[in-house]
Amino acid sequence: MPKRGEATVCGGENGSGLHAKVPAEKFRQYRSLESLREYVLVSQKRMQVECFRRQAGEQWLLTEASRAEDTVALDSIDCALRLADVYQEIELSGETAA
Repeated sequence: MPKRGEATVCGGENGSGLHAKVPAEKFRQYRSLESLREYVLVSQKRMQVECFRRQAGEQWLLTEASRAEDTVALDSIDCALRLADVYQEIELSGETAA
């Protein structure tokens, strides 16, 4: 169990794809935080949320969501993010998300 003040979930915006240098470098740094259980990237350009979950043996499992009806579970904080809510009032490619 993380101590008070230790991060269990960390998130950021992903403006140019998962393999962009900045998000990848940040993820590399965040992985060293022992308390971190989930790392979430939210795209600015299209409806897409990527959630990496720490597994046994320092492995990370990727879950992706890209439809308005999709939900991303953040188990470490007992929360679920519905993409329709995340992207409410956000304009993507000339269209307002769900």
